[in-house]
Amino acid sequence: MFNAVMEEASIFRKVIDSIKDIVNQVNLEANESGLFIQAMDSAHVSLVSLALNEGGFKEYRCDKPIALGINLTDLSKVLKMANNDDKLTLKADSNTSYLTIIFENSKTGKEFEIQLNLLSLESENLGIPDTEYPTSINMSSSEFFKLCKEITSVAEVVNIEMTDNKKVLFSYSGKS
Repeated sequence: MFNAVMEEASIFRKVIDSIKDIVNQVNLEANESGLFIQAMDSAHVSLVSLALNEGGFKEYRCDKPIALGINLTDLSKVLKMANNDDKLTLKADSNTSYLTIIFENSKTGKEFEIQLNLLSLESENLGIPDTEYPTSINMSSSEFFKLCKEITSVAEVVNIEMTDNKKVLFSYSGKS
């Protein structure tokens, strides 16, 4: 039995929207520690590695590890049906062929449930080496999402650099 509850559906929607254009189909791996995604894009250029630890959920239960094959475009469409203040529940049994998604709004008393078909996907966890980076840039996820969305319309390659005086420079090329 897998059951995960988030107070705000909009948070999960933003996470899925931020990766759905990079990878289309993923195994959402659930275990007692949380939800995890690790996937490469079709060109094997970009790696998405996502961890949503169990402490980030209002309620979390996963009796045994389960791989949920998900089409992120379909999941994104389902998540767009939720209001920002809706509570989100994700449920699945180990022998099921679908993920149950429930939106609940305590203010209106409305509840909406949908079942998203699961895919059978092959995947292997890649060994990602620990890397020390000389620079760290802190920005809000909404600012980063907006920046990525705007740049993808004009560029295929983006370079992010930090100058000696701590200015962040973005340069791009590829589309005309």
